[in-house]
Amino acid sequence: MKFLTPKQAAEYLGGLNDRTVTRWAREGYLPSYPIGEGKRRLWRFLASDLEQWMLARRTGQISIDIQAAADTLLSATDAPIRGHIIQ
Repeated sequence: MKFLTPKQAAEYLGGLNDRTVTRWAREGYLPSYPIGEGKRRLWRFLASDLEQWMLARRTGQISIDIQAAADTLLSATDAPIRGHIIQ
């Protein structure tokens, strides 16, 4: 089990910007593992978690057991898209 950096995770997710991946981790949108505390927190990712997250986004199903991983894994939730109102 090897952890990915934000840059590696961005490449794994199809060429996203690593700042976007870090922001999504901070917002709880991506399954991630925070290292450290405060604003300078580092984020690490598991390829298997990202693969499950992508599959869940495509199928509309959550395949990660959030309760079992609640201690270390931030849940991937559908955060509202900035500038759009969800009704």
